[in-house]
Amino acid sequence: MPTVLCNRCGKQALANLPACPSCGAPAFASPDQIAPTARDPDPSSSRSAITTGGALLLLVLAAGACRRPPPPPEPVIVGRVQDNFSRPIQGATASIRDTAFRVQTDARGTFSLPFTPGAFHLVVEAPGCLRWERDLQIAVPARHPLGDRVLLRLPETAPSLAVVAAVGGYRPLPPVTLERRVVTPAGGGFYNRCAEFHLTAPIAALRGSFLSLFLPNRNVGLVALQGTLVTSDAFLTTATSCPGAPRLVPVRRRDMGERQLVAFDDLAAGTYCFIPLPRMPPQQQAMQEAHCFRWERVVGQGGNPVMTDPPTENEPMGQTEADDHSPNAGESPVNCPLRNGVIPCTEECYRADARWPDPGSPQEFFASERESGECYVP
Repeated sequence: MPTVLCNRCGKQALANLPACPSCGAPAFASPDQIAPTARDPDPSSSRSAITTGGALLLLVLAAGACRRPPPPPEPVIVGRVQDNFSRPIQGATASIRDTAFRVQTDARGTFSLPFTPGAFHLVVEAPGCLRWERDLQIAVPARHPLGDRVLLRLPETAPSLAVVAAVGGYRPLPPVTLERRVVTPAGGGFYNRCAEFHLTAPIAALRGSFLSLFLPNRNVGLVALQGTLVTSDAFLTTATSCPGAPRLVPVRRRDMGERQLVAFDDLAAGTYCFIPLPRMPPQQQAMQEAHCFRWERVVGQGGNPVMTDPPTENEPMGQTEADDHSPNAGESPVNCPLRNGVIPCTEECYRADARWPDPGSPQEFFASERESGECYVP
């Protein structure tokens, strides 16, 4: 019995059937499109089907071969290096101690450092900066982000100068000369005197949330001012305590040889001075030197503080009509110019300064005053 092809599904069916037994379609191919019977297949059609199937199998096998599992991630530490002024450091070195793992940062300050999983000591350093180092424990061989590492850049100024890390770079904090006033506490006599040190010179102003300074490596203390009074010190012959003792503020400091680094992240607003310690004897010229600044704390302000230089015009030195408290008050002031913070060794000036003790021997008194640095020979 001849067979025909279904016009819908293309399957063979007996020619005398009214519909396709596979899909139910009534239409069949015309008699001239009668396909070979299953018992008499076309050899060329069989070879074509075999060839097509083999090609498909090869494609499937090839695709499977291309889909290999991805390689494991490379163990690297990635990060960026910048200085304490938020500038990227090119040429900084990131290394793992006692290994050959060592790379340098690019122009953007970034690096990618290979490592072997485990415990190791990481070091980041650059010329002219304090190094950063840390013990790390990384067990997983993967990409490990280190983030931003800040290296503190050392100032290029002489170690004898005080500098502040401010916006834009290091700024000098020049010393000021405190005004020394010798006073006698209530109820005290000639040998119970105190030296008061007052801030009368203009000073710089700083505004921020974090403060760091480099100072000469000497023993100093930070004092919070009470008005203009910085400190009140006793002489060697003083038997009583002096009012107005310095209010020392705790500081974090780091010894760096010729310099010391001091830093604050919670310093309250106010006026402060770094003064030499200990405060003996108060008549030494070094006791009058201080590094002072006015601090305004701004919570949440990142980075270094904004620094405003002091006014260029100094306040008048010496005695004026405003501070004349001598018996001739209201008349022309006595000519007692200060020199290095002390007055001339004359009775007139001592009376004008309310310091004349009516000694039995003025000559011996002034000899003692000159020796202790309380006055100078005009």
